[in-house]
Amino acid sequence: YSPIGVPFTKDMNLSKSQGNWFNTIHHFAAVFGGPIDKLLISVFGRKKSIFITSLTSIISFVLIAVTKKNYYWLGFLGRAIMGLCTGSFSGLCSMYIVE
Repeated sequence: YSPIGVPFTKDMNLSKSQGNWFNTIHHFAAVFGGPIDKLLISVFGRKKSIFITSLTSIISFVLIAVTKKNYYWLGFLGRAIMGLCTGSFSGLCSMYIVE
């Protein structure tokens, strides 16, 4: 559970179910980080894959930071992208450290 969920829900005037989706979309998206990780490694290699994932992670933080009431969906998009990055980092970083 994200500690920002409750303040985000209040600031954006979202319903409780939308607030719950904001908190859980990160975890759902992280499931798909592994297959994306495998694809990135096969195309770009380990170092470039970590770099690409890091840049994508920064973009997701910017999306969350610029979220306004009328564009609350940017927060959802940012959380989903961050979930993909988290799932991808879990495989990339451990593989890079071991090798």
